[in-house]
Amino acid sequence: MSTEKELITQERTQLLNNFRSSLDAIVQKASQDSKVPITEEEPQLEKFCSTMEGILQFGFKHENKDIPLLEDVWNFISSTLKKNSLEDLDNEQQNIKTSNDSINMKKQEITRNMLSIVDYVSNYCKEENEIISSVKIWIQASLVHQVFSLQWQILMNDVKALKDNYQDWAILRTLDDSILISGFLNVFDTINFNINIIPFEILEDDESFIPQKIFTDTMGNIRETINSTLQRTSVHLQKLQQNINDRNIQSLKDKITKNEKEISQLQEEKQKMQQEINALHLTLEAERRLRQHLENELESIHQKAKNNSNINNNPSNDPTKDNKEEEK
Repeated sequence: MSTEKELITQERTQLLNNFRSSLDAIVQKASQDSKVPITEEEPQLEKFCSTMEGILQFGFKHENKDIPLLEDVWNFISSTLKKNSLEDLDNEQQNIKTSNDSINMKKQEITRNMLSIVDYVSNYCKEENEIISSVKIWIQASLVHQVFSLQWQILMNDVKALKDNYQDWAILRTLDDSILISGFLNVFDTINFNINIIPFEILEDDESFIPQKIFTDTMGNIRETINSTLQRTSVHLQKLQQNINDRNIQSLKDKITKNEKEISQLQEEKQKMQQEINALHLTLEAERRLRQHLENELESIHQKAKNNSNINNNPSNDPTKDNKEEEK
């Protein structure tokens, strides 16, 4: 079980790192000359598309084994976008009936364009029998028309669809990761892409519908969505940063408290050891003095014994003999 978790963690980290590195490379390329669009010849574009496919497949509940995983993922994407786009379209039509607000009309045009991209991708794959996955073509088409972040946000907002189709450990169901990805994707709304596989004229039956003009006219509406997402992302990042700071501060406090306790214990142990050392010094000093005293006593005994031995060995010093001589 632990090995499986480690593999999931490694794959998640790799996908997020590839996402960030490829996105940064594309942004850097676009910033060098904003007038030159990003084409399919840009190697980081292929890496970005493959990474997004990987993120969309990561943790997906592939229950229909009769079709490839990526095709099953595309069925989820297309159905979710269609459902939510139609719901948005119905709501906006109701608003238009009660108001002449041009913003609602332009939002409806954006929704129509988003829905047309999904329909185009499905038809393209069926008619041309292309090897390229529907998911990749959808990503490229959305980038060309600068609506990828908006469509991505629609997918992320459908919490029920995500819960039904993805494991709880999937990137798309991890709040921190999904918010960060949504925030980073907003940068593509300002980058021009020119990918030959995707023509600009998607709605051929509607001559009045010009995607580029619509996006130019409705940039304020797109920015409204972007700003809303960025604001939520910013608030969430601030909360994350605050939580991280709080955890770091608390961790430092705990470490300081632990260190202080350890230092206090060490000081107590040092004090006890010093007391024991002092006691040993006193004991050694007492033993030294006792030994010196005993040596002195022993020396005194030896001296007395030596004196007595000398007296016994020297008769001239015998007082009994002197008394006898005096009596004669």
